[in-house]
Amino acid sequence: MKRQHVDETPAVVVATASGLFAALFGGLQPTGVTWWDPVLVAMIVGFATWVGASAAWWAVALTASVVAATSMQPIVLAVAVVVVAVALWIGTLQRPVGGVRAAVIGVALNLAAFSTLDVFDGASALAGAVAGSIAIASGLPRRRRRSRRIGAAVLGVAAGVSVVAAVGLLYSVTAAKPDLDEALTETRSAARAVRRGDFDEAASSFRRSSELLRRARSSIDRPWSGPARVVPGLSQNARAVSSVVDDSEELVQSLSDAMAAVDPSTVTLSDGRIDLVAVRRLADDLNVVEAELDELRLTLDDVESPWLVGAVQRRLDRAAADIDDNRGQLGDLSEIAELAPDMLGDAAPRRYLVMFTQPAEARGLGGFAGNFGELVLDGGEVRLDWFGRHDDLEAAVAADGASCADCPEAFLLPWGRFGFRTPDGNIGVRAWSNITMSPHLPSVAEVAEVLYPQSGRLPIDGVIVADPYVIAQLLEYTGPVRLGDGTRLARGNAADFLISGQYAIKDRDERVDVLAEAAETAMQGLLGTDLPDPVTLVEDFRVLVEEGRFLFWPLRLEEQGPFAGTALSGALDEPPGFGYIVNNAVGNKIDMHLERELVIGPGTRTTDGRATVRATITLTNAVPDGRQPNIVVGNTIGLRAGTNRMILTIYGPPEFELATLDGVPVQFDRGFEQGWVTSTLVVDLARREQRVLDLEFVGSPDGLPTWEQPLVRR
Repeated sequence: MKRQHVDETPAVVVATASGLFAALFGGLQPTGVTWWDPVLVAMIVGFATWVGASAAWWAVALTASVVAATSMQPIVLAVAVVVVAVALWIGTLQRPVGGVRAAVIGVALNLAAFSTLDVFDGASALAGAVAGSIAIASGLPRRRRRSRRIGAAVLGVAAGVSVVAAVGLLYSVTAAKPDLDEALTETRSAARAVRRGDFDEAASSFRRSSELLRRARSSIDRPWSGPARVVPGLSQNARAVSSVVDDSEELVQSLSDAMAAVDPSTVTLSDGRIDLVAVRRLADDLNVVEAELDELRLTLDDVESPWLVGAVQRRLDRAAADIDDNRGQLGDLSEIAELAPDMLGDAAPRRYLVMFTQPAEARGLGGFAGNFGELVLDGGEVRLDWFGRHDDLEAAVAADGASCADCPEAFLLPWGRFGFRTPDGNIGVRAWSNITMSPHLPSVAEVAEVLYPQSGRLPIDGVIVADPYVIAQLLEYTGPVRLGDGTRLARGNAADFLISGQYAIKDRDERVDVLAEAAETAMQGLLGTDLPDPVTLVEDFRVLVEEGRFLFWPLRLEEQGPFAGTALSGALDEPPGFGYIVNNAVGNKIDMHLERELVIGPGTRTTDGRATVRATITLTNAVPDGRQPNIVVGNTIGLRAGTNRMILTIYGPPEFELATLDGVPVQFDRGFEQGWVTSTLVVDLARREQRVLDLEFVGSPDGLPTWEQPLVRR
């Protein structure tokens, strides 16, 4: 290779000027260390410029071309093009002009500092590094021996420092890794505990995480990790790891303290009262926890870096994702705590309608609402102001009339024909018996809001739904109760008695009195005892809420936010998906013997090759042989005793590729509810009969959400 004679004086002067200019005006931060970055930039640019004085003319041109190709600003691009032209001009000369070559390299590298290339994070830095490497790779081998040795020594020292720094950082991070992993695991566990409302467990997990982060920080800050902080690429990892550990340790400790201050046990029902002062204190404590958790999440975001080692970034991402997954639950809980004083009657009394449903007579929301109660909350005092039956409400409607003109159209469209929309403008006398036909509680609650004051009662602020399994759970807190006829109800037998056992009482009036007495006694007993703390209540009622047996929807718009989208709201999920409901069509209690099965799987492909879903609904009328009470198996429309006539409504696709009942094609009445396309069919099941509805529709069964209404447990 031909050696290039270079006049060192102009090369050194140009290199020095180029390095200083880049350090002072380039704004580059290769390590993020304020005092070191200008020095490092000056050395790197200066060295590349000095070596570039002996680079081949084509290497000089290529270096300038790389910068020109990655220049995003017009002015920078224009200057870069001029620099490329000068580099090409150098190729036409017969003399070395080392100073000019160095100047071209120096200007090109300084222009790279102003590049705004953002194809990906670090793209500008990569372009500058490539440009400088071309100059060094071409120029150093063409230098005289003494200069080559100096250049090689500089590169060797840089490589050695980088290796030592990398080894030191790797050792430090490896030593800290077990503690860091365990700390992040504890943080994720704490986030999940917050979702469950277990603040004691969350505080304990955050406390352990803080201790582990303190130990990890001690390992990371060992002296041998120091060199990594002055090496580009390594410095970002060292700083990011150290920063997240330092900041997180402090925040996690603060979170632990904040969690420890949250004491939901102070908010409970005791002798018919809820302490509103304790409710406000809980709201304040939850707000502090929420703010601290948000700060921790921001800290995890702040350390994200394109230079960060993948394993470290993945661990941080998992912790951030867990916080995000559980943050919404905390936000809803905090908002509920903020709203709770008003909802508990702090500013003015609140009145909530309790619908006691009976799944033995199926309705879309679960069961026929036979009994109703008014729960009044006034300044923290909780009382049951009224308890009655649907007959009482329907008698008031029959006497004075009532209109559903202000009921939501979303309810009236699918269900108006069942007594809510009549030619004379009044509702039918059986409207209260049918109010739970819709599976969407927010709509049902709005209808109740309109009709209840027209049925001889007072305006309401919300609706609560409870079935016999809820009453059984309440008896866990009140203890067994004895009814007027001597029947002893406890958690173990209450649901069975209320669903089926009561119908052994032949006298209707006596049976009605017993049912009303059971529900009212359980409620009154509840108000006279001390309930468990909210965390225990949430866990006790979790399955009941998930199954749709215990529901609540507030009617004031400003209070609905934290409940919307939760299982407690009793709202239909948004499509897509697949679900179905049955509504008893003959007014008996035969659905205590209804057995249902839904099977979802792949279907056959359509003629144009699209995949389909096969949904099979099997319905069995398992009424036992022998004489059964007429209220269970009888009807007033002339069907054979023991026949179950139901209105079956499918919530799913807009059309079916196949729809058969026992192998015979069927036609549905189509409708809409809450964004769903509904397909309705009347189905009769004789005693002990099983019928199978097969449906196929375009789609995939993988991950398809499905749901059923809450009827009698099997």
